[in-house]
Amino acid sequence: MDKHQRRELVGSVAAQFDLSADVTYRDLARQVGTVWSNHTGHRVTVRFARLPNEHITGATAVLADGSFLVICVDSQGWHFRLQVLLHEFAHQLLGHKYITLDKRAGLNLLMPNVLPRMAEFIATRTEFSQAEEAEAETVADELLAALTENRSPTQPVPPGTSDNLSRLRETLEH
Repeated sequence: MDKHQRRELVGSVAAQFDLSADVTYRDLARQVGTVWSNHTGHRVTVRFARLPNEHITGATAVLADGSFLVICVDSQGWHFRLQVLLHEFAHQLLGHKYITLDKRAGLNLLMPNVLPRMAEFIATRTEFSQAEEAEAETVADELLAALTENRSPTQPVPPGTSDNLSRLRETLEH
């Protein structure tokens, strides 16, 4: 996918999000499943869980009925979760192939007591190449920028706040 095609894809997907002035990173993260579902015509279930491996931040599988199960780490802030979800969504947007789980495995994934082990199972079974991972990360980064670059801080900056302090606050909000 060249830069022009990627820019068109990112623009069309970003247009499907509610980007009102008061939208938060949490709101955007929660919208990913809906936009993804609208894009594919299949149900998308997002679960946040503590994942047993610090190198695994997210994983996606297609269940036998065509629906998607997305597992995202819950130990970071919402800006980070949004990035992880957009990365997972980018794989779908780019046509990368997920593993498919049978009905029993899918049901096990939805049970909270086995979720972390199954999340690791999914993540270790993905077949994405380094090139596909890099491509998905690029699309996710561009989507994140399109969704968040013009956001103002969630709380108004008090009058008289220095530029340095304003930039520090914005950085910490991310």
